[in-house]
Amino acid sequence: MHDLIKSTEHLPTTFEDLHKFILIGKEALKAQKAKIRAIEKAGMAAAAMEAARQDTQDIADILLDAEVKLGEMLEKIEPIPKPDGSGKGTFGGREKTLPLGITKKQSHQARQLADNKDIVEEVKKKARKEGRVPVATDVMGEIEKKKKIKSVKFNEVELISDHFKRAYDTFFRQIMIAKSENWKKTSKKAALEYVSKAKDFIIN
Repeated sequence: MHDLIKSTEHLPTTFEDLHKFILIGKEALKAQKAKIRAIEKAGMAAAAMEAARQDTQDIADILLDAEVKLGEMLEKIEPIPKPDGSGKGTFGGREKTLPLGITKKQSHQARQLADNKDIVEEVKKKARKEGRVPVATDVMGEIEKKKKIKSVKFNEVELISDHFKRAYDTFFRQIMIAKSENWKKTSKKAALEYVSKAKDFIIN
């Protein structure tokens, strides 16, 4: 199996073959992990362990690449007319039909990986550095973390925006009151300097 997946250049190009490739690859990955455990128990040389770990990481990397490719292929599926359930042979809307053997869960994961290739590469690189085996669940976990971080930042921006709008409204109303009632007591130069200081405070 390892000989078959040394490069992404030879990944299958049909859904059926790619799906089989991923299934077989996952079994090969399990076998490699078992081999590593056997080497550890036998107390074999460090070189043997390193070679086995390298092979395992190679398989894991190419499996992630295969899932990315599967996700890209799934994204290209054209939606077909969806029956409206009336029994009259009419249609209501359109939907995508998954290839045989691929579940909605598998499809979702593959498309998530395809949409986040940068995170896939980050996980692979980090796993190599730490001597671990990267798997799709690691990538999905990182994707969720990034989503939560973006959500928190977005909410913070929205919260600040609401506060700022209220502060600005209050500030603007006070300026209008000052202008209508006591504007003659304030020079335009002083007023502009005051507004400039407020601007500097907001920016800094």
